[in-house]
Amino acid sequence: TRMFGIDLTYIFEKYFDVYGDNKIIVMQILTSEVMSTMIDFIQQSKIKYELTINKDQIYIRFHTGGLFEPSLFKNSLDYSMLKKYYDILDFVFKVTREINSVIEKTDI
Repeated sequence: TRMFGIDLTYIFEKYFDVYGDNKIIVMQILTSEVMSTMIDFIQQSKIKYELTINKDQIYIRFHTGGLFEPSLFKNSLDYSMLKKYYDILDFVFKVTREINSVIEKTDI
């Protein structure tokens, strides 16, 4: 799959290590849409994360540092902070919707 003339798999492998007991299922789940969504988020947000699928559960672990630790001396209504929260939630919604769609279509 190509993204703007560049091999999408090559870009994906720069950011993510892929592990799985069944390589065929892994490749079925990692469609170009799923990989693009994952790459777009990490490039735009600069937030590293891990995505794990175990049985019928999707787990996403974000490496956000102190992003979700409230501060007594900062304004909790800071727009940039709220935008980061929104972007994370939006990504979770998009990537889980895409993965679920792939699983439903391929009957994995």
